[in-house]
Amino acid sequence: MSRMYRYRKIFTLKILRVTIFLAAGRFYGVIVMNSRRYQLLSIPVSILAVTLAYVLEIPNPMMILIIPVIFFTFAGGYAGGVISGVVVVLYAMLFFSNRDSLFTYNAVNIYRIITIYVAVTAIILLVGKLKARERQHNRFSENFYKILSGMDVQLLVTDPATDNVLFANEKMNQGYLVDYDPTGQPCWKVYHGLDERCSFCPVGQLYENPDTPVEWEYQNKRTGRWYHNRESMIEWTDGRQVHLQQAVDIT
Repeated sequence: MSRMYRYRKIFTLKILRVTIFLAAGRFYGVIVMNSRRYQLLSIPVSILAVTLAYVLEIPNPMMILIIPVIFFTFAGGYAGGVISGVVVVLYAMLFFSNRDSLFTYNAVNIYRIITIYVAVTAIILLVGKLKARERQHNRFSENFYKILSGMDVQLLVTDPATDNVLFANEKMNQGYLVDYDPTGQPCWKVYHGLDERCSFCPVGQLYENPDTPVEWEYQNKRTGRWYHNRESMIEWTDGRQVHLQQAVDIT
């Protein structure tokens, strides 16, 4: 192997590592792009991946080239996956061509190309479906939070294991004179200024009988107003069982 050929391989390998790092950055918030930009980005990145597979003479390149197909389907939707998938299938048609004639094939290689086409299509459909479900779930969650925020009752959602606030609507925070986002902090500290769970907290009762709501009345020590509270266990947007408090001013 010549020195120039060895340097070329080292250089292309570094390019591949940088490309993979940039792609991985999508999942960690390193890169923030919308779907349309990912669709456009899928063309040069897929071509780059194919070029690297060719230069590095990877013996089974489809195992590597399927990665951009999965990534761009997830990041850019069906369009991103199709664009990347077309590049991969075209490279497969080139890779499995007869040595003496491009784009002519024996029976075995025709079978391989068809298998790759079916596999790429299935991956795009499956990943695209999962992405569509994720978007639908996100839209549902956004609308769910908007509905809760606009209700004319005090609403508080906490993790019963830690008492940390998961959600509190504006009316709840206003009723307790809280002017900051309490998410992630213990409810007893935010709303009652205590160092531990309130002695009157009904979470223990809810643990014993999760299907039976607890109703009681309480006077807000900060404002002097009386509230009728209804406590219950519900399934949160992420599937957890959480504590929901609904309070109506009865002063």
